[in-house]
Amino acid sequence: MKAPRILDTLAPPVPCAFAVMLVVFLPPGGVSRVVAFSTAISLVPLVWIAMKPGNRGWFRLCAALAAGLAFGTLSHFKADATATAGGGGLLQVPRPESSVLPLVALEGLVISDARRATGGLSYVELAIRSVHGAYQTRVDATGWVTIFVRGATAPPKGSLVLVRCRPPVDMRPTARARVFVDRGDVQLLRPASRTETLRTRLRAGLLSSFNKVGGEAGPLLEALFLGVRDELDSALVSAFRDAGCAHILALSGQHVGVLAGLAAVLLGPLVGKSRAKPAACILAALYLALVGPSPSVTRAIFMFWAAAALVAADRPQKPASILSIVFIIAALIDPPSVRSLSFQLSYLAVAGIAVFSPGVDFFIRRWIPPALSGVLAVGVASLAATAPLSILVFGRLNPFSPLVSAFAGMLVGWLMWLGAFLAPVVAILPVIQPVTSWIFLVPFRLLSWLMTSAASLPALEFDQEPARVAASIAVALACTLVYAWPHARYQFQLTRQRQHAPGQPLPGYRIIGHHEPALRKHGLRKHANHESGSGSLTSGLQLPQGPIRPAGNPGACHAQEVRPELPHQLHCQAPHSGAP
Repeated sequence: MKAPRILDTLAPPVPCAFAVMLVVFLPPGGVSRVVAFSTAISLVPLVWIAMKPGNRGWFRLCAALAAGLAFGTLSHFKADATATAGGGGLLQVPRPESSVLPLVALEGLVISDARRATGGLSYVELAIRSVHGAYQTRVDATGWVTIFVRGATAPPKGSLVLVRCRPPVDMRPTARARVFVDRGDVQLLRPASRTETLRTRLRAGLLSSFNKVGGEAGPLLEALFLGVRDELDSALVSAFRDAGCAHILALSGQHVGVLAGLAAVLLGPLVGKSRAKPAACILAALYLALVGPSPSVTRAIFMFWAAAALVAADRPQKPASILSIVFIIAALIDPPSVRSLSFQLSYLAVAGIAVFSPGVDFFIRRWIPPALSGVLAVGVASLAATAPLSILVFGRLNPFSPLVSAFAGMLVGWLMWLGAFLAPVVAILPVIQPVTSWIFLVPFRLLSWLMTSAASLPALEFDQEPARVAASIAVALACTLVYAWPHARYQFQLTRQRQHAPGQPLPGYRIIGHHEPALRKHGLRKHANHESGSGSLTSGLQLPQGPIRPAGNPGACHAQEVRPELPHQLHCQAPHSGAP
């Protein structure tokens, strides 16, 4: 059986990532892994059968699905093992009689940077290693707990500490418990490494610089560059969320893209174009170490690395293939993160941009200038991919968010470029800080007004659970139909053209992929007419390429196929008369 044309052009990482996703989200337990691995084994004979000549598409599809099911089984096993070891709870102890202890202290490793909370508190995440009981008992344990420290900054990341709990508390296996202590209750057992200490100081210095240079916009600059929203106004954060633009405050590919543009501007003249890309990859690694491995930042930087490596190897790939490769690597390295909401929203948004954005951009560019249509297409594509999950989780959907995000993205880029160039200047010349604060005031006020106005616009809200599920399914089906309809229509027209034998009159032919202004620009007409008697092409089209001959020539060509990647070319075949 000959494979369809779409299978010949389908990149193997895409179905492989799809198979990994199906297995990762199966219910926990060995039964799910047995089913997934058995399905992968059953695909092996199909791979062997598809190795015959002419079945290359089926061979690639079956091999990619089998590999994806095997990778997904391994990721599923690692996720269950992590949860059993304490990844899903606060405390895991070896003896059942010790599952509830009157604790007096916790011993663990600080695994997050210190953050600021309301009321003068700072907090960190602590990976528990052991717990200390009231009668000098010590039990090994695993899990996580949030430590809130009063009156001082929490210990830096990478420190091994002993936290005394006053009064003694009962430790039960519950997720993300909170412990409030004073600074004197935190005893440093082992300081952080020199590299980690240097990173912490650099991060604190950058936060202070952005806060000073931005003035009123300083907390927003901290969120845009380092993802810290501790001092950002809660009303402004709510406005971003209600406007459907909460992703602007979270570090994502947009922020990494702006920083990559800054690096290209600075590194290009210094090291040259050939060395700018490797230098940018090194700077991306340093930035990831500085801000921490959040799902969206990790995904953006890994995609940047993968794209640069594939281009250097002379094997460039489409964004969907690069995203699939990064997803498979993330599922194998850190399986629990795949099930987090931030991870899912980040990858869905990029998948929507890769799939929907080109078509949306082409459709709206006839009415909107190209400078705005590309940005708006990205917003619409991202919303189309994330809307089903957002409705299911939050029960709210703002249909105006793509347009608002398009204008907000311009203001955010303005703020980030100003912050990157003015922060070092203010660090050298602190006296100009009032002037820089006034410069940032204009884009910051515009962005705040835009978010506040957009938050007041009507939005779709679903309070009940059945309504959320129904709306999520309806939106997903509508987006799928909008994407699949043009492809199905093109394949139907192409099939009709192929069914006509040479010498028979062909149906009306229309060039697909260019609208009327583009045709007039290239000197093309919209339709090509065909003579019903001889089958010769008499449209007089002035094509830039293609062996088209004028009407009446014995060697006239028959329009047989229009390929989507080259919509302006006609692939013709001379009749059997022997004419050249």
